[in-house]
Amino acid sequence: MPFYMAEEAAIDRAGRRDLQDARHIPLFLANSAVLFTTVAALVVSSAAVTNPSSAVTPANALLGLVLFLLGVSLAMLVPVADQFPGAARIGVAVATALRAYLFGA
Repeated sequence: MPFYMAEEAAIDRAGRRDLQDARHIPLFLANSAVLFTTVAALVVSSAAVTNPSSAVTPANALLGLVLFLLGVSLAMLVPVADQFPGAARIGVAVATALRAYLFGA
């Protein structure tokens, strides 16, 4: 593990997530990927189940697609997080901000 990742992992702009060690970054990215893909499936399926007479609205479909693509992007970033620390840092920042916005955590 490169020495500079441990220093970059300690940077926490929002103060909500404390990633003190570089080994926590892939785990955080993987957990966020699972969370966002699951929420995307829930958005689309809940819209279809609650009102089965009408199709999924375009807003729900777009939100589901964006969350799904974000989850897949984060999942693809997990294996190469140590090779591309800048991309991993951006992924952590985006995931942290979106988790705080959507879930208030």
